Amino acid sequence: MPRKSQSLLYQIFIWPLKTILFVLRISFLTGIIIAIWYFLQIVGIFTVRVPVSGASMLPTFPEEGVISFQRYYSNAKLQKYIPQTIQHGDVVVFENKKTHEELKRQEKDATGFVKRAVGLPGDTVLIENGYVYVNGKKIKESYILKPRSTYGSKEVKDCQPVKVPDGKVFVLGDNRKISMDTRQIGLVSFQDIKYYIPFEKQLGSYDKNWRDTTDDFTKEHDSLFDVKEYTALLNDERKKNGLAALKY
Repeated sequence: MPRKSQSLLYQIFIWPLKTILFVLRISFLTGIIIAIWYFLQIVGIFTVRVPVSGASMLPTFPEEGVISFQRYYSNAKLQKYIPQTIQHGDVVVFENKKTHEELKRQEKDATGFVKRAVGLPGDTVLIENGYVYVNGKKIKESYILKPRSTYGSKEVKDCQPVKVPDGKVFVLGDNRKISMDTRQIGLVSFQDIKYYIPFEKQLGSYDKNWRDTTDDFTKEHDSLFDVKEYTALLNDERKKNGLAALKY
């Protein structure tokens, strides 16, 4: 075959074929690298930086910041080979229709809601007198901002136990007085969880902001009405209206 014909044949068939094979090799290697990267995120060797906004997770997280999380996958096939289990005390990031609507209403660009797993499938959770009970046991929560500060709302009422079904988790923010969580938006599906921090990985870093819970249960019968705080608020309003301050 003449040399010119061979060159033409190469340009028409061989060179495009080699180009395609090269692209396939690069794509294959890229896929492997991405798969390894995600695997390392799943097992916690590499973490994902997630922006956190708002005061609902005080004192554990700051009001504004970026926190390192472990990627979570709820896919049943993947869980079979790389099991991940959400445990009590884990902090989770989740997204669903309700979180999207609320974040849009607040005009925030946050990734999702960041809350703490308190009740798992099979657990019975009860909120009563400012405390949280799990399976009949009142729990000490060093991570919450203030003791005896948990009260019900529209989805979870005070003194009404909630049985957590399969596939769901009961979540609460650490700053209980302002957090929007299961009490307002209901139980969270494991399918909605994107990232998490196991409780044991919070120790030695985030726990430096937690409280001493020694006296938490001794306040059970104390009045929840703070007279000094109420008087201060009342005097602020009286001052605005030119009235003399009340004394207590």
